[in-house]
Amino acid sequence: MSNIEIPDWKPHWLAEAVTDICLQALGHTNKTIQCRAGSILRELFWAQNQEGKTKGNLSVIASMHVTFIVKILRHLNHLSTLPPKDAPRIDILPCAVFVLQSAPVGLLRALWRKLCRGLVGKGRRLSGDEEKPNIVAPTILGIYGLLNLSLKTLEYEGSERNLEGREDFYNKQFSWSQQYFESEEHTNAIPSEAPVDPYNMAPTVESEEPLSPKINTASARRWQAHDGSIAIIDTSRSIVQEAVWMLRRKALDFSDEDTALFTRAATSLYLQALSLEQSDVVIRKTIVAAKEILLAFKLKNFFGAVGDTLQHWMRVILFHCGARREFARKEALDLLRIILRATWDSFGTFTRIRVPLLSVQTEVMERIVSFSAFKYKIEQNRRGSPNDILSTEQAESALSPLWKLLDHLLKDSSSKNVPFLAALMKLEETSKNLFIAYLAKYSLSTVKNRELNVDVASTASSQNLAISGSISKQFQVFRTSSSAASLKKNEEIEETLLAAADSFFPLELPNHRVLWLRE
Repeated sequence: MSNIEIPDWKPHWLAEAVTDICLQALGHTNKTIQCRAGSILRELFWAQNQEGKTKGNLSVIASMHVTFIVKILRHLNHLSTLPPKDAPRIDILPCAVFVLQSAPVGLLRALWRKLCRGLVGKGRRLSGDEEKPNIVAPTILGIYGLLNLSLKTLEYEGSERNLEGREDFYNKQFSWSQQYFESEEHTNAIPSEAPVDPYNMAPTVESEEPLSPKINTASARRWQAHDGSIAIIDTSRSIVQEAVWMLRRKALDFSDEDTALFTRAATSLYLQALSLEQSDVVIRKTIVAAKEILLAFKLKNFFGAVGDTLQHWMRVILFHCGARREFARKEALDLLRIILRATWDSFGTFTRIRVPLLSVQTEVMERIVSFSAFKYKIEQNRRGSPNDILSTEQAESALSPLWKLLDHLLKDSSSKNVPFLAALMKLEETSKNLFIAYLAKYSLSTVKNRELNVDVASTASSQNLAISGSISKQFQVFRTSSSAASLKKNEEIEETLLAAADSFFPLELPNHRVLWLRE
């Protein structure tokens, strides 16, 4: 068996000629020629995709175009300068995703191993220790650049309902009707890009008429974004697994700089996936992939890779910890626990993670309540009821998953380390102070919006009431005949806001401390 030689893999000459001609046309100065080249490539890949599904040889067809992945890396700089929804990007990048999704796993693994070896020594050259070569060979970093561009290009733009009234609405509607199948959209479908004002906490929907079913391309575009994102995240996980396998068997000689580059490329992709509007399945897969790379390359490399984006990481993790779906919330909570435990084991304190976590908590709560207010507005329009702002108890109900997180963070910990549990309890107490202070702040803004003369009526059902024991009730400010009762409510709110300000040390996050004191 050891004497058997595997013949060199050679791509089909006609597939090579067609892709080379079309890719070269991307650099043409004429925009029409660029768009035509991209549309020809997309039509070719789409036709072969349909033929492969019909005849059952999809992987064989996709294997002919594996070299397309390497070729397109040379054009990433040009594609990155184009808008995400520009015609060449929309046509060409889905072709690359098709190859990644349908090509044989063995061919792709061989390609990942080759490109990972090309990364060896790149970290030192980029840091200035060595001179840069004149010819830059493709590496695995280029693949991650391709995945990032594809993820942004395939992002779901939202329902047609949300785009009505914009200048380019009719152009987009006509273009989508030519590319996607139309179907009836569900009446309760929430647009991806909900026009919500995160500061006024009120939705900005102009239409007062109940929503009615519409025939559009939202379902087809939503499915394409979901399917493409799944393929992109699965490809990244395959690359990470292949790199870890090679490192453990000493088949890959990564320096610390090379490891940092590789980890930064992978984490940047996961961060963008968690920041965009994605399906629950994609979010869950992305969080699992982030846990895999954190466990594989340890916390030191993870912190070195994320760098200044650590605060943004805490923002997306905390936001998904407050999700309504339990399985998405559970995965995000597990990732946060791993980061907290690893931070304590490495530094003996939570300072490295505490500052970015607390600095974004209020912003995350504002985003959650804003989206709940938008959905509440849609429900009112559908029923034809008079428009009303979200009450404080309804805001608390929307934030109840986040309160569950703060409770489970300490209760579900299996650690016996007393200093760790004490530090975790202090972090939990600080986060709960910010949570309660935000409800007090929201209660004040609600009363101001109602001009202090309307009772805030809660329509939240008993099943959806906040788990926190109806904290919002102690901040409800009504017009009463007793000035002492009103004064007591104001004193409670003032004490709560001061406690939130005291959560930030004067030299730690002074701007956040000042904002709470101004309330």
